[in-house]
Amino acid sequence: MKYKWYKIFFLLPAFVIVFTSCSKFLERPPEGNVEESEALKTEDDVKKLLNGCYRQIGISNMYNGQLQATAELLGDALNGAPLGGKPLEIFNRSTTIFNTDNADLYTGVYYIIYTANKVLEHLDLVSDANRAQVEGEAQFIRAICHFEVARLWAHNPGYTADNSHPGIPLRTSSTISAPVRASVAEVYRQIIADLKSAEGKVADYNATKIYADKNIVRAFLAKVYFQMNSYTEAYNYANLVISSGKYTLQTTPATRYTPTGTPEAIFITMNQPGTNEPGSVLRGRFSGTSTLPNLRISQQLYDYVTGFTGDKRIAWLNTTKYAGNIYVNKYDSVNFVLPIVSLTEMYLVRAESAAEQNTNLATGIADINKIIERAYGNATRNISATSSAGFLLQKVREQREIEMIGEGDRLHQIKRIGADPNIANRVEILDRRRSPWNCPGFILQFPDYEKNANKDFELNIEGGCL
Repeated sequence: MKYKWYKIFFLLPAFVIVFTSCSKFLERPPEGNVEESEALKTEDDVKKLLNGCYRQIGISNMYNGQLQATAELLGDALNGAPLGGKPLEIFNRSTTIFNTDNADLYTGVYYIIYTANKVLEHLDLVSDANRAQVEGEAQFIRAICHFEVARLWAHNPGYTADNSHPGIPLRTSSTISAPVRASVAEVYRQIIADLKSAEGKVADYNATKIYADKNIVRAFLAKVYFQMNSYTEAYNYANLVISSGKYTLQTTPATRYTPTGTPEAIFITMNQPGTNEPGSVLRGRFSGTSTLPNLRISQQLYDYVTGFTGDKRIAWLNTTKYAGNIYVNKYDSVNFVLPIVSLTEMYLVRAESAAEQNTNLATGIADINKIIERAYGNATRNISATSSAGFLLQKVREQREIEMIGEGDRLHQIKRIGADPNIANRVEILDRRRSPWNCPGFILQFPDYEKNANKDFELNIEGGCL
């Protein structure tokens, strides 16, 4: 039995430092390995390790772009004609154990989880004054990593009535053990437990938006509950973030990906030219600044957006630079501060949650009208203050799809809405490529080494969507 995963990432007692940052602590020594007892000796060492997690979130395989690109390939916004190799396999919703793009994403995110666990296991080195903050940040990081893996490698909550269907391996310790898939119920229970614990430990607000504070944690609680179709909790947490007054909605439908950042960002990875430049995969896969990108928008989606006459967001879809091709120009900046969660998303969560519950409709209508009015530059397309819950729901879903084009969101909405417990609001085939929300190919296949490490590890069914 081969333990390839653990040999590369989890070998103990040697603690392999793989981060390269401004701190010498995070540089790989010439000999390669550092004994853990030597690498983690002080509070400063633990904090630097935690900082390394944040860096990897923004410039490695996670929010740097591989996560978003993979979700877009599985979704219904892209033109599949230019694709080949591993991206085409993902686009065709028929991934195998040999897709190294998926394997790199999977191992990259789990390595961040592993590192967060190492921080949590060395809290004894942290002073009483700082321990709660460090613990809360590490729990937050572990939670959002598990959440993102679960959304891509497991079916959505609601796939089974009790969510007993297979989820992902839960890794809450750095101890080496054979991988076992927890149920989706168990996975989301752990994610929420980590986030709620973090909520009670982290600072109320961090003006840098780089490190977890209560608003950042609550924004992810809103996202997680929303993905679960738990609308009461999603509304409440989105409402807490919005009501904090710390963030400002952009006044025009310009890209949120700029060198100076956006006032509506809640959680970011800072751009530091030459040192920390997040979003390179987003630029490489989507941007048309220097060459025609590989990931392009389908004519079908373009036609849908142009059907909303006067919507200024059509400018996000460039049809002129490369004749006969359409690409998202959100990522055309040479570098940008990377917004991971924004105020726009919180308004969309709160508005749809209000519609789903048929409560707080005035708030939900006001929320979506902010998005609509920005898109058109005036209030002529705003929905009526007396709109029904059903009409509000329709408009929120329309606005969300356009607002989040190219950001890796659409796939998760296809699966979430298909599992909506409110039968009247469920759309089982929302996908423009006509796949049902619960078809096997909507989730990725696990890497081969999980099966190699545990012969009883349950792989996902391959294909079966298109």
